[in-house]
Amino acid sequence: MRQWIGTIIIGVLLLGTLTAAAGCGSPAAATTKTTQVLTSAVTVSPTSTPLTSTTTETTTIHTAQTESANGLRLSLSLDATTYKAGQEITITIDEQNTRSTANNNAAAQNWPMAKLAVGPCGTLNYPFGMAVFKGYFSSDDVVAAAPVTLYDPGAIYHCPLILAGITAYDFKASSNAADIIGACEPNPCLLDMTMQTVILVKGYWTTGSMVNLNNFDPGIYTVAAGDEWGNLAILHFTITK
Repeated sequence: MRQWIGTIIIGVLLLGTLTAAAGCGSPAAATTKTTQVLTSAVTVSPTSTPLTSTTTETTTIHTAQTESANGLRLSLSLDATTYKAGQEITITIDEQNTRSTANNNAAAQNWPMAKLAVGPCGTLNYPFGMAVFKGYFSSDDVVAAAPVTLYDPGAIYHCPLILAGITAYDFKASSNAADIIGACEPNPCLLDMTMQTVILVKGYWTTGSMVNLNNFDPGIYTVAAGDEWGNLAILHFTITK
């Protein structure tokens, strides 16, 4: 009987040893699940209207503003003040209602100077435009200066819809969005149009017998923006070699 019990105990101990060894396993038999996570960095640009000089990690926006008695603020902005020849220049024009209530302004056609535009098709449906001048000018003498030609004078442009007979711009409260009132049925002709545009330029066109696109020559340049209520904003930039 004792011999039989001893045999059972030895068997139990042997079974426990084998089970423990199986539980430890070997590195070759182990299975590891690996999850690879891919990440990407995204740079988000400011979406608010640039009304003051603002510094971000990559861009400094230089702004000139002018306000009128009708409650509108005209802003002109550049993404820098110094550029290399051939570098793209970003020009932003913005018209904002400074009042906390809706502000309806009748179209005035009281432009502070001629030849203002936002592109080759003129001012389109905006109440503002801009021009670039070679040299340093103030708001007093720029009105008599001749701007450089920013768009190919020999090209044929397919202009977007331009409204005829605009009679008023109805600005939303504290906003640069406006309804455009004009000779259309039903009115307004356009709803909630953002009164801001961005213009990219690198150089100017020569006219005459030879029409060529040239980078801005090294020197100082003047950017003038004006609206049809007589507001005028001026900024300057320098082109280096």
